[in-house]
Amino acid sequence: MAQTDPLGALKIVGDYGGFTYLVSKACSIHAGEAAIFELALELDAQFTKLRYPDPVYVWWGITNPWNEWGGSEPIADDLWIHKRLIARGVLPDHINAILSGSQMPNR
Repeated sequence: MAQTDPLGALKIVGDYGGFTYLVSKACSIHAGEAAIFELALELDAQFTKLRYPDPVYVWWGITNPWNEWGGSEPIADDLWIHKRLIARGVLPDHINAILSGSQMPNR
């Protein structure tokens, strides 16, 4: 349902729910659930730099993602990425390629 609603969004959360890693408008996502979960694990590995990843969560919802989920302006069209991930070299083009279904995660 989130992918058909103009306010539908995907939210990837890690660190036991403590940090939002990514928020993307759902209508532009064509990747399968397995690829999205692999992306969540990839982002968690970049975020925590731990050998053993923390639990990650993938949530779909109907909301205004920039005000309620990300809390700041998106860094690219329809995409918000946590600033720590940006500082560690996670690129919006890489994320968009995975979410569009044209590329698989690096993990």
